[in-house]
Amino acid sequence: MDKHRFDKIYIALTVIIVLAVAMWLIISLVHILSTESVIDTVYRLASYTYGLILGLFLLFQHLHLCPR
Repeated sequence: MDKHRFDKIYIALTVIIVLAVAMWLIISLVHILSTESVIDTVYRLASYTYGLILGLFLLFQHLHLCPR
């Protein structure tokens, strides 16, 4: 097996493992924070990120910058 192909396989496996761990963390967080229903927990988690995303959007609009 050549090095280039090994690098591609290594990157693919790393991405899969990182995504699996991230999904496990999200599921664990939803389970810990769940009160009445999963939908309420999802809305609560989304409300934490909404202000940050809106703030970044307004900052880039004000500074006339384009994120890369």
